[in-house]
Amino acid sequence: MRSPLLAVSMAALLIPAAALAQTAPAQTMPGHSTPMPAPGHTMMPAPGTTVIIPPVEPPPGAPALGLPNSAGDIPRPGMLSSPVTASTAAEFVRDAGGGGLFEVEAGRVAESRAQNDAVRAFGQRMQQDHTAVNRELVALAQAQGIGTALMPDASHQNQLQSLRTMPLSRFDHSYLAGQIKAHQETIALFEMVAASSAPDMAPFKPFAEKTLPALREHLAMAQSLFGTGTPTAAR
Repeated sequence: MRSPLLAVSMAALLIPAAALAQTAPAQTMPGHSTPMPAPGHTMMPAPGTTVIIPPVEPPPGAPALGLPNSAGDIPRPGMLSSPVTASTAAEFVRDAGGGGLFEVEAGRVAESRAQNDAVRAFGQRMQQDHTAVNRELVALAQAQGIGTALMPDASHQNQLQSLRTMPLSRFDHSYLAGQIKAHQETIALFEMVAASSAPDMAPFKPFAEKTLPALREHLAMAQSLFGTGTPTAAR
């Protein structure tokens, strides 16, 4: 005959196990119908769907994704490789178009090489959003008789080659760091056009103003995944 003390001890052990076995129900982002997985669960999007990446709080003590050893290695606003200038509409179309093509192709590489599901989903989101932006830019440029880029420039081509060939263990960190820098530069370019009073920029000002919120959202997403924003995504 088991003692009452033993029975109570066994019940105390079984209760946490039963709680852990329960599966949290799927939630949805406010204003969206796309379900977000419960913490600790991965849900890959169906082909052709728009991916909404919710911020995820890491467990206590968990390292942020791709967080480097030195804070000086983290791309931050203002750390641009070169001044962002576009004195004419043709220069804006060239730079914005080439950058947009880079975003789409880099997102495609991330979809196939990223090691973290959230980074892979971010790459899918970049493909979808920047494809739409590129199409609108091309239509505007053609209406003004301005030619558009057919491929990323040499610098972006070098970055793409690096992303395609680097060790997989480094990919997520490098891709997100590059996305932070690229979106900082693109935001600066679009802000310049939105504030410009040049006559040839006039047809592109509404486009720049309308696109800026999405670009800023992309930057915040990349920073959050990388570990410089709040909240961060756990490995």
